[in-house]
Amino acid sequence: MPNDCVRCRRLADNTFCTSDVAVMETEGAMACHEVKSHWQDDVRAKIKTAAAMCPFRFIAVKAKPRRDCGGWAVEEF
Repeated sequence: MPNDCVRCRRLADNTFCTSDVAVMETEGAMACHEVKSHWQDDVRAKIKTAAAMCPFRFIAVKAKPRRDCGGWAVEEF
């Protein structure tokens, strides 16, 4: 199965962002989805920069802890 991801290059010197999954939404727009178990500050900064530079929506989902009844926290950039 091919890796359905998008790589945004030239965010800064030697900096790029590769999304986990590229999705074609029902309206025809592209969205890049990131799935994270925890956030690192540099990754969040890369996604925000890529969202400002690329014509895609960036959506990040992070697993909620079990003590908070699980599920997913969704954040759109």
